[in-house]
Amino acid sequence: MKKKSNKDFSGIVVCDSITMSVKKKKKNYRKAESVIIAIIGFISVIMSFLEMFDFNYNCYSIIKAAIIFSIIYILISLAGKKSIWISAISVIIMVCTVYKYIKPIIKGFKFTYNVIYSESTKSTINYYKFLDYNREKYCTTIFFIFCIWLLAFVIYFFTIYRPNFFITFIFSFPIIEIGLYNGIDIPIFWGMLTIAYWIALLAICCIDLGEYSGGSGGFVRKENFFFPKRHMKFKVTEKCAMQIIISVALTTATTLAVIKLAGYQRSDELNQKRIDIKEAVNAFSLDDAASSISAITESFGFTLSYETNKLGTHDHLKYRNVTDIIVTVNEKYESAIYLKGYAGAIYKNNEWTGLSDKAYSNAKSLFNEFENYSIYPQDFPYIFNQSVFSDTPNMTIWIDTKRKKNKSYAPYATDDYGDLKYNNDTSVSSKNNNSSKYSYKFCGINETNGILFDSGTESRFSLDDISDESWHEKVRTYCTEHDLLDEYNQNYFNGFDCNRATNMKNNGQLIMTALLEKEYNDFVYDNYLQVPDTEEMDEIYTAFSDILKSSDKTETNTQKLQLLTQIKDRINSMTEYSLNPGKTPSNRDFINYFLLENHKGYCTHYASAGVILSRMAGIPARYATGYIVVGDDFNNDTLNNDGSYTINVQDNRSHAWTEIYLDGFGWVPFEFTAGYSNMAINTETTTSVSTTSLSQTETVTVSNNTQTNTSRSTQQQSASKDTDVTSTITVTTENNSGNNTSLVTHSPKTLSKILTVLSIILFIALLIYLRRLIILKRRNKRFRQGKIQQRIIYIYEYTEKLLRFIKFNRGNLQYTEFSEYIENTLGGLYFENGQFRKLIEIALKSNFDNKNPDEKCTAFAIEFSEKFSKNIFKKQNLIGKIKMLIIKVLI
Repeated sequence: MKKKSNKDFSGIVVCDSITMSVKKKKKNYRKAESVIIAIIGFISVIMSFLEMFDFNYNCYSIIKAAIIFSIIYILISLAGKKSIWISAISVIIMVCTVYKYIKPIIKGFKFTYNVIYSESTKSTINYYKFLDYNREKYCTTIFFIFCIWLLAFVIYFFTIYRPNFFITFIFSFPIIEIGLYNGIDIPIFWGMLTIAYWIALLAICCIDLGEYSGGSGGFVRKENFFFPKRHMKFKVTEKCAMQIIISVALTTATTLAVIKLAGYQRSDELNQKRIDIKEAVNAFSLDDAASSISAITESFGFTLSYETNKLGTHDHLKYRNVTDIIVTVNEKYESAIYLKGYAGAIYKNNEWTGLSDKAYSNAKSLFNEFENYSIYPQDFPYIFNQSVFSDTPNMTIWIDTKRKKNKSYAPYATDDYGDLKYNNDTSVSSKNNNSSKYSYKFCGINETNGILFDSGTESRFSLDDISDESWHEKVRTYCTEHDLLDEYNQNYFNGFDCNRATNMKNNGQLIMTALLEKEYNDFVYDNYLQVPDTEEMDEIYTAFSDILKSSDKTETNTQKLQLLTQIKDRINSMTEYSLNPGKTPSNRDFINYFLLENHKGYCTHYASAGVILSRMAGIPARYATGYIVVGDDFNNDTLNNDGSYTINVQDNRSHAWTEIYLDGFGWVPFEFTAGYSNMAINTETTTSVSTTSLSQTETVTVSNNTQTNTSRSTQQQSASKDTDVTSTITVTTENNSGNNTSLVTHSPKTLSKILTVLSIILFIALLIYLRRLIILKRRNKRFRQGKIQQRIIYIYEYTEKLLRFIKFNRGNLQYTEFSEYIENTLGGLYFENGQFRKLIEIALKSNFDNKNPDEKCTAFAIEFSEKFSKNIFKKQNLIGKIKMLIIKVLI
């Protein structure tokens, strides 16, 4: 490059001549190195996955497929542009092959996922049931071949021909993450090679950005100094990547060798911290991401409190034995104190939620009456209990929340002495929200108290019996509004017998409470008997039908409690208490899976099952969570000098239980969990199911055709049994009943259609991506290569396309007129004033004056068009942006 010389005042001649000298050209091994990097990535990803699990597949066929696909896509990738059409054809062949073998591919996926699920959850129960295990090896092999085919296409194409870290990472990382997400240890050697491959590919993409992004070489002069342009890169990328892989491999091997030879051992404290972090990370669940993140942050030493009532998302429950709350009770109590923090009413999608706002708005008048008379459903047990039992202890409890400072917990049967805040009909809390310490007055109750308030007794009262004038007027007003009084100012109704009150000087409040309870009773039966209308619930009812059929005879509270005890005994006989029940598969109902398939669970399992079965028996019930203090906690170790008891309630006392509604009394806790009682908690010993093995045969009859299927896990269980306990569950669907048992798996035809659609979408997306790459590369080449005059013409034509996109056409206007029009309309909005006029001038001089613009003018034109397109893109809505990116490819 040489231009005319310039003379300065010193007489020295400076010549713009640049000479570059390089060492002797060496042989280029870049393609060979990129092939080696791709092969390392391809093999390491496959081996990392296969060594994490024990799959049943044809190893020879997998190796042969990996070799064949590697050879094909290495050759295609090395051929470059010439073979893009071959790549497109291979994708079409892949889609057609998937369509042809869709059924074995789907079954292979199910077999594969069953292995992953079983090993991840340490369970012998399969996620997908009723598979023919005689075809496991064949179907799994077909599925793996398809996955290897797809993986080969992505890794080789986007490592050798078009290096792209993000695409290869998006495809390969989930394969490794399947094991990591489920707590499976990744093989160190192959895992580190996979990481080395990712780092190497990232280095290629970053270091060699200029070559693959259309960068150009050259120099920029500043005075008499010359600097390389920004996009001028040295071609050493594959060599650097190879060095990265070798370095990572050597570092890993050296570290492992040194640790082994030195006999290094971590401290107990560090080991425990690692265990806590590992368990929190392994227990992470996307279904319950918020609480999983909370558990992870807690393992690192700081608390991000979050609670959810999503069920079955964690495979085990682990306590850290730290104090959550401190409870002080003014006297000893020979029973359990349930401290409720939440009450769930609606069971849907394996989660408990509260009643809808609509349910409360429909009963707005009832809840307005609670507020007007200052008597709420939460008050019923205390008022009724105190009216009859003169020896019922009146206690005070002080609660200090140590870890969950924003959460309020309260006992049942609280006394409203002006410091309570009522949360609809579910719970109470202290009005002092600014403190983590609060107290309640309450009386001791349990479910057996309600027996003495059996419904069916005719209650009678007369206004003349109410001596207190204020309550006399309140009761009169209420009865008048609801037309409850006869001509003698008396009322008769079935409910609590107010004449039984022995411990109240004035029974006006009691009568008002009885009237409100009678009205609230209708609200309870309308809203707390809901059971999901699903096949899973039908199976539960069938399994407990011998007990539930007798629920029609339960009229009194005594009979209801006896029925619930029968249900509890049945649940405990067929399940075992375990803190490691495993996750509930996402295609299963939480309660159905616990009762009829897994038979393992902890308090949330028992409480949820208790609520549903209580409702099936016609007894209103709710799901409650909080903490429990039992009679054994009141001992010499917790006794204070003033006779009170202070109990450190640890996280292992967090609990879930069933709330039931006893007519004429109110909500009370009922314990379904095995090992829990009013006096003690003993969950170490399990029920008889844990000492005997369970061989389960599931028979499904549909349309008078009976088919018996036994899963592999069932066969494995029965093969290792010391005793034989056979439980047969038969679910029959009559002709034209419209009910299909949930034991039938999803239709393969549906999955086939889904996979076919996804394959077509993937193919279309790939074509769109390739089209966009070609257009952008061609435009970039036209802008930066060739004669300057022709490059200016291409830039101006591209600018006119951008103007037409935003509805500005030159039409019959002259170029100068058009430039003034665009300047006046768009100047200052999409570009700086005067810039479009300058572009027109450059284009006109280049085209009509036969004057070749210099590089400075060309650089201005390129910069203007690129900034103009970006500004247009920013001002577009979503549809406009998609149109610019994909359809028009203007940016």
